[in-house]
Amino acid sequence: MELGDSELLVQGVHIARSLPGNEHVARPSEDEMLALARSLGDADLIGWNLAIVAGRDALRGAAFSAAAYVRDGIEHVRRTGDVRSAPLLSISLVLAREAAGDTSDACRVHGCLVDAWDLLRSGLNDVQEEAYESALVRMEQALGAEVFAGLIEEGRHIPIAERMALAEQLADGLARRGAEEGAERARGTAPTLTKRQLEVLAEIGTGATNAQIATRLGMTPKTVMHHTGAIYRRLGVRGRADAVAAAYRLGLLERGEP
Repeated sequence: MELGDSELLVQGVHIARSLPGNEHVARPSEDEMLALARSLGDADLIGWNLAIVAGRDALRGAAFSAAAYVRDGIEHVRRTGDVRSAPLLSISLVLAREAAGDTSDACRVHGCLVDAWDLLRSGLNDVQEEAYESALVRMEQALGAEVFAGLIEEGRHIPIAERMALAEQLADGLARRGAEEGAERARGTAPTLTKRQLEVLAEIGTGATNAQIATRLGMTPKTVMHHTGAIYRRLGVRGRADAVAAAYRLGLLERGEP
């Protein structure tokens, strides 16, 4: 193929599916476009599509898969030297780490971006910008304004030369965690919870509110909220009732145990 043929082929896929008589044929998904880019071996298309798929999963709250795509995207940037997709990858990493409950690391990565945030924000669509701003609000509420600001300032002072390695490390760690938790669920084995998480889980099993749990365990309601979110992620559930049911099924709680 000559230079540019890959881009023309991709455009052709979209055009062919929009021709009269082809209305029933779905437009290629982000995953299909990434697979096509990889099959063509086109570095530009691979880089952009990795960033697009990472962003899609980050917006969905699919932290582990988003992190895996971010990791692959950063590796691609490092290998090709093409940094054009780096801002979207970094934004996706912030969303992924925040969704996974890794609020402090998410703040540090945001700190790496904050000086150029106005420029970066101009490249986001309304949905992406709203999701990112909402994540920042949640992080500030969870950490408190002073800690939140301090972590961002810490990120701002990370040398530019070290930022890509940090992002790659954080993305890889989150992706590996997702793979390990997925393997645990596939084996039907109980996920590992910390002692404190087990204490919070036991209290959730009694029907206690976050405020009541905080009083009983001597922690703040925000800390309880963090533990609760971590428990949900480890158990692969979305709410208290599902968490308690999963805990009994996996033997993390026993009947009659508060």
